[in-house]
Amino acid sequence: MKRSLAFLIMLLAMATAESADWPHWRGQARDDISSEPSGWDGKAWIKGEVWKASVGEGSSSPLVVDGQVYLTGWAKNQDTIFCLDAGTGKEQWRQSYKSPRYGRHAVGDQKLYSGACSTPEYDSATDLLFTLSVDGDLKAWDTRNKGRNVWSLNLYDKYQAQRRPEVAVRKKTRRDYGYMSSPLVA
Repeated sequence: MKRSLAFLIMLLAMATAESADWPHWRGQARDDISSEPSGWDGKAWIKGEVWKASVGEGSSSPLVVDGQVYLTGWAKNQDTIFCLDAGTGKEQWRQSYKSPRYGRHAVGDQKLYSGACSTPEYDSATDLLFTLSVDGDLKAWDTRNKGRNVWSLNLYDKYQAQRRPEVAVRKKTRRDYGYMSSPLVA
C-alpha cells in the first residue's frame, strides 16, 4: 500500500503551534477523539490539501508533537522514520534501518499487512520516539538529535517468539502478521 498523506493533511490544515498534539496511537487520550475542528464542513474540506508526502508502504498512523509529524514507512527493504514540519510538510530528518516487508513468520493476508504497520510512540518526558517493526525491532530515537538511534532490541531474538498457533476461522489457518501493535511507554 503506497501511503498518501492527504488524509493527514486535511487534519493538519488547521495545525498551528497552539493546536493539540496527537502523540500516541489514537491521540492524546488514546480514544480517537480530538477537541479540534477537523476542517470538514459536511460536504468538503474547508482548507483543501495543504501538503502531501509519500513515505512508502505501511499502515501506521502519524503522530503530531510540537509542530512536527512523525511517521514510518517501508521501501527497498528498509523501514524509515520521518520527521516532517506539520505546517509545510518539509522533511526535518529521517532515519532508516534494514527491515523485511513482512514479519519473519508471516502467513496470510500479506497484501494487506506489509511494511511499517506499528504507530510510533512519543515520550514527552524524554523526547524519545519508539518504533516497532513487523520483524520485532523495537527502537528508541532521540527527536532532539535528528532521530539518532539511542537503543534497540529485537523481540523475536530476545524472547524467541514462535509462530502463533493455528486459529480456526471457517477453515484452519495460521495467520501471523509479525509485530503489528504499537509500543506503549509506561
